[in-house]
Amino acid sequence: MSAKTVSALAFTAAALAAGAVFAAGDDALNVNITADFGKTKEISRNQVGIFYEDLGRAADGGLYAELVENRDFEYSSADQKDWDSMTAWRVLALEGASGVSEIATADPIHKNNPHYIVLHVKHPNTVFLQNNGFGGFPEQRKTSASDDLARAGIGNPEGGIPVKRGAKYDFSVFMRYLGTAGKHYVHVQLTDPDGNCLGQANFYREKTSTWEKVEAVLTSNADCDNATLTVIPQSAGDYHFDMVSLFPQDTFRGRKNGLRKDLAEAIEGLHPSFIRFPGGCVIHGDCVANAYRWEESVGPLEARVPIRNMRNYHQTRGLGYYEYFQFCEDIGAEALPVVPVGQSCQFSGGPNICELLPMDQMEEFTQNILNLIEWANGPADSEWGRVRAEAGHPEPFNMKYIALGNEERYTEGYAERATMICKAIRAKYPDIRICGNAGPGADDDFHDVTDGRDFKLGWKLAADNGMELVDEHYYKPASWVYNNLEYYDKYDRKGPKVFLGEYNFQSSLDGGMETALTTSLYHHMMERNGDLVVCATYSLCLVRNRNLGTNQRTLINFNRSTHSKANSYWILKMFAESAGDQYVTTGLDVGSEDEFDLKRVGASILRDSGSGDIFVKVTNMTGRPANINIDLGGQSVSENAVLTTYSAKSLDDMDAVLASKPFRGGSKMQLAAGPYSLSIIRLPKD
Repeated sequence: MSAKTVSALAFTAAALAAGAVFAAGDDALNVNITADFGKTKEISRNQVGIFYEDLGRAADGGLYAELVENRDFEYSSADQKDWDSMTAWRVLALEGASGVSEIATADPIHKNNPHYIVLHVKHPNTVFLQNNGFGGFPEQRKTSASDDLARAGIGNPEGGIPVKRGAKYDFSVFMRYLGTAGKHYVHVQLTDPDGNCLGQANFYREKTSTWEKVEAVLTSNADCDNATLTVIPQSAGDYHFDMVSLFPQDTFRGRKNGLRKDLAEAIEGLHPSFIRFPGGCVIHGDCVANAYRWEESVGPLEARVPIRNMRNYHQTRGLGYYEYFQFCEDIGAEALPVVPVGQSCQFSGGPNICELLPMDQMEEFTQNILNLIEWANGPADSEWGRVRAEAGHPEPFNMKYIALGNEERYTEGYAERATMICKAIRAKYPDIRICGNAGPGADDDFHDVTDGRDFKLGWKLAADNGMELVDEHYYKPASWVYNNLEYYDKYDRKGPKVFLGEYNFQSSLDGGMETALTTSLYHHMMERNGDLVVCATYSLCLVRNRNLGTNQRTLINFNRSTHSKANSYWILKMFAESAGDQYVTTGLDVGSEDEFDLKRVGASILRDSGSGDIFVKVTNMTGRPANINIDLGGQSVSENAVLTTYSAKSLDDMDAVLASKPFRGGSKMQLAAGPYSLSIIRLPKD
């Protein structure tokens, strides 16, 4: 869903004079908030980040702007049992001709991309190679429970290539032609479901046994949400095609091999300080052979190694490490890559649970992680810095963080491998901040394994090896938050800091305001503990979903042409836009002895030492309006404040409203906060 937005930022004398109007009725809470500026502490201003994982088709068919599915003909039964190289493709021949196509592997473009299609054309304009985008043709779409998206409860993506009137699309294909001498043309076009041509182009090749990339531009003459791409040879002969691609020219920042603009802008609009990528469970895979090797995702697209996603679909890795780092740089977010540590995922099932990479392979495995740091930070004339420079980025990315593993089950084999990697990084790159992990749960979750709790042993491993951060993950019911609003108050400040890499507070209510407002309550607590909790990344960021707005557990839901933002997106956006680097000791008197009220009202006050701005944040998750008295203890602030609110009529409200308006600032203020709301006052320095 998208929040209804109201903006009224023009400051008028009448508006400033109006002040706050208190909520009427005996039912209103009377809340007092006080600030003690004599007791402030330095905190992280980076507590809103993004966790990005290729889950729910978030990469191919999602953030990655490629419009052709299975462009490399590398789909196989290893991805899903009924997939093959022709999944998402069909070949049509006039008069039902047979034997007009085959999948071949002799002399491919690259050894990492062995499959391609051969069209045997006897007569011009008689053989048609077609692709219907992500989701495939109607006869290819699966609806059974075996489909990975159906299992995830988010439905099937519908097929069709979305195009817009007047927009330009870059078509490319690797091709060779075996036949007669001379120029041999190929026609490519986009058509709507009725067969009307939306855009077309021609290209040619002469007889050759070598692969060559051919490019053309198609301009759409109409809007269409479900177009089909068709490639038609114009003369007889054998045509070899691979890496058939269609990209909108209007990508995020206009980059080639770029990102889908609306989704990238939605992520940018959240103002994340970090992006944690490329997973999640996909990084260590369901067996060590399926681990995500970063070096296989950089370099020319045709040379990258596609991989079976452990979520049972295919990753082309067109969205690879270069594109992740470029995106972080574009939006001003720190890159926090997560690398496997030689142990497979404990949730994969089957015989490969916690499979360990043999120790005689760990030296090379560890060196590849050191190579990543050189690739990201090394000079352009270093071995791996040259690979980055050749991709178009001669200057270093200046990576500062690296995370070792994800939700690892604590085993002696894991501890040995993680320690080995940590020591190697420390020896060569002492300035890199290393993030360990504490398994898949919070401190109150018990994991029945031989060595005890993954959580406690993971923390001990990180502390023993001098890791700066520990990656905690927990997915809890929203009700868990009410009893854990002092969760990080009890933590030891002497050890590593907390990186809350995955969290989500799940609600059974459709509207998602319970999830959003428990997230808001929890963020007050994290800000109070901002000297310990350096960043938090909500999970998940992106999921492809037919029914936009119904999946409130994901920040951004999308289909092939549009997207929606969940309630939690707007809550986190407000916290990100009001980040500060100083926490001001905040007193809160809810004005009620009812435990329900005490656990559903939260507050925090921050200051930005650079601008001097002060932020007063209040969450009212009760169903009652609240009259809030704010006392800043004589602090000098401007009267020209801004109040931003996000409010709903109920916890299952699908039409929550985001509003900004002038607010009369001062050392003492009064605020009327509606039920089910987050209110943030921004007070500039006087």
